[in-house]
Order: sequence, then C-alpha cells, then structure tokens
Amino acid sequence: MKKVDTMSPMKISIGSIFAVYYGFGFEAYPKASRERLEELVGPENLRDSEKLIKEVVSELGQLRPDWSTQSLESVGDWIKVQMLATRPILDGLSLDTLAWVFTWSNR
Repeated sequence: MKKVDTMSPMKISIGSIFAVYYGFGFEAYPKASRERLEELVGPENLRDSEKLIKEVVSELGQLRPDWSTQSLESVGDWIKVQMLATRPILDGLSLDTLAWVFTWSNR
C-alpha cells in the first residue's frame, strides 16, 4: 500500500480511508486496523483520519432502521442514503464500507 499525504493537492479519497481502516474488499468481516490506516495516510495524518472515522461511525451507530420491514440488503441501501444525507462528502466506496460495517454488526 502506498503512503499518501492527505494534505497534498492529490488527496486520497475519503472512501479509501474507511475501506483500508475496516478492511473492506479484503477482510472477511469488518476488522479495524490503525496500522493499515497509518500506512495509507502516514503518521502525520493519522489523528485527523481517525477523528473523521470516529465521528462518522458515531453517526452510523445512531441510525435505527425498521428491521420489521427491511431486509439486511435493503438496510444497507438505506444506510447509504441516510449517511449521504448527513455527510455529502462521503463517496461511493465510503458508503459501501459503512453499509458493510453496519449490516455485519447487526446480523
């Protein structure tokens, strides 16, 4: 994984921060890794990246889908809509990662 300076003009995508931190696309289940995140953003950007993750995941934890009318898959789609409404900065990869984390945690 190549280290990227998130303060440079060629910023890393926000989705990459979430995906790398939780292992989306290469872990069997969400598995937070500070080490992977630091490798991606560098030690100088780690604190800000962790702060963003913590804030967004805190918001994610506040969401309450109606499990009586929704399937696990439809909840994942609902999560994406809700998170995008409150955090328009989130890209597709971050929304996919957050939906994966939420649905995995609520199986």
